[in-house]
Amino acid sequence: MRTTKKIKKGWGTAGVLALAIGLSCVAQAGVVTSVLIDCGPTASSGFTNLLGGNVWNGCLSNNYTISLLTTDGSSSGISFRSTGSSGPGSWNLGATPDANLNDGKFAFKSVTQDGLFTAINETATVTLGGLDSNYTYNLILYGARTNNVRYTTYTVGSSNVTLQTGSVGGWNSSQVVSIDNIAPNAQGQIVLSYYGSTTSSGASRDSNGYLNAMEIQVIPEPATIGMLVVGAISVLFVRRLRTR
Repeated sequence: MRTTKKIKKGWGTAGVLALAIGLSCVAQAGVVTSVLIDCGPTASSGFTNLLGGNVWNGCLSNNYTISLLTTDGSSSGISFRSTGSSGPGSWNLGATPDANLNDGKFAFKSVTQDGLFTAINETATVTLGGLDSNYTYNLILYGARTNNVRYTTYTVGSSNVTLQTGSVGGWNSSQVVSIDNIAPNAQGQIVLSYYGSTTSSGASRDSNGYLNAMEIQVIPEPATIGMLVVGAISVLFVRRLRTR
C-alpha cells in the first residue's frame, strides 16, 4: 500500500515578497516627513539651495505666503503664512552656530543669521494650512539675536514654550524648543503665535520676539499606523492560506 506524504508548501518567493511589502508598510508608518523653513531677508525667495542635503523653504518677510516642499523636494501640501511681525532683520552675521543645532539641521550661518521679529508689546503669527486630520504635527522652533537678554514665547492653542534667544555679549547658538503632537483645527490649520520678553517666564511683552527657523514634522496618527499593521498581517495571512 502506497502512502502519500502531504508536504506543506513554504512561503516561496511570493510569500517572502508579501512579507517584505507588509513590513515595509509598517516601517513607513513610523517615518516622519520633515519640512524646513528659513526666515529672514537673506533666505532665497520661495526655496533655498540644498543645505545639509535638505531642501529648504524661504520666508523673506511679513505677510508672506508660500507652499512648502519637504526636505526631499516633494510637495508637502502645507501652506505657510507669516503675519503681524515687524519684518525681517539680520543680527547674527558672521556668528557660527553649534554644529548640533537641531541635530545639525539648523547648523548653517545662512539659517541662523537672520529671521522675523515682533515689535515690543506685539505678537506675530504663523498660520500653517492644508493640514491632514489623519496626522499630528511637531513644530521645532529656533530664534536668536546677539547682545541682549531676550526670551521668545511660542504658543499653539493652550501649549507654549519659551526659548532664551539672546544674552549679554552672546546669542542662542545651540538651543531649540518644540511643541509636539499638535492636531490641526477643523479648517486644517495650526496657528503659531510668538512674542518677546526680558524674563524667562514670558509674563511681560517688553522685548522683541524672534523666529529664525522652523521645522515641521508630519507624523501619522496611531490609528493610521494600526491600519497599516493590520493590512500587512492580512497580506501574510491570505498568502499563508493559499499555500496550504
